[in-house]
Amino acid sequence: MWWGHLAVTCDGYILDATLPQVNRDGIDVPPLAVPLPHGWDTGTAVCIKFPGVMVDYQRHPKQVGFRSAGDARPSHWRPILDRMRSIAAAA
Repeated sequence: MWWGHLAVTCDGYILDATLPQVNRDGIDVPPLAVPLPHGWDTGTAVCIKFPGVMVDYQRHPKQVGFRSAGDARPSHWRPILDRMRSIAAAA
């Protein structure tokens, strides 16, 4: 319904577990968990550059329906975020 890629926020992080879907033609990006920037609620964007691709995350001002959907709840994403944190800490 819009041009873009959907990620979620959980416990102060932007979490994009499906980012590897862009992997092709030499582009290889991992799932992403980055801290939310100061000002996120007022429109501050997050830009992350990988070789061959740049990802720009912005808070969508009007979230109708998806915010309360089961797959968008922080309780659904917290275990994934915890796992991603533990992998990053071990690296």
